[in-house]
Amino acid sequence: MKLVLDIETQNSFQEAGSRQDMSLLKVSVAACYWYQDDKYYVFFEDELDSLKNLISQAEYIIGFNTIGFDLPILQQYMKDLNLLNKKQIDMMLILEDILGYKIPLQAVAQATLGKHKISHGLEAINMWKQGRLDELKEYCQDDVRLTREIYEYGIKHNKIKFNAGWLNYDVPVSWPG
Repeated sequence: MKLVLDIETQNSFQEAGSRQDMSLLKVSVAACYWYQDDKYYVFFEDELDSLKNLISQAEYIIGFNTIGFDLPILQQYMKDLNLLNKKQIDMMLILEDILGYKIPLQAVAQATLGKHKISHGLEAINMWKQGRLDELKEYCQDDVRLTREIYEYGIKHNKIKFNAGWLNYDVPVSWPG
């Protein structure tokens, strides 16, 4: 069973005063795609127990910077479940291992799928603070959709793409399907 995951936070590293302590960041919204149900789910901070239930059943967690961002922040809400013990497909880390540098989701989505993110993380924090919760949910869920589509493209084509400036690059991948 596979779960595609993304979270957004209520605050930024700058507001938290540290990039080193992920526990200073609080979840505003989490979205996932649960392959078993062929369905997207969205959870606010007070609903994370429902997400925990899905994560506990998942064999794989699929995401983009989940190991370095999403899971350490979620871990504070799920203390009795070791999130990093789950099998991971963190596409950003896979690309970083191959290329030697980080590639943003936008660059991969644009080159691989011809699609764009509908916003960005700092704007998601503003959405939270301004009470634009429907827009925030849509943004987080859309990032999950893009991540899922990139993952599935990689399975089908054994590669994904990213762009740097005006050039597109193919990156061979072979992750579990």
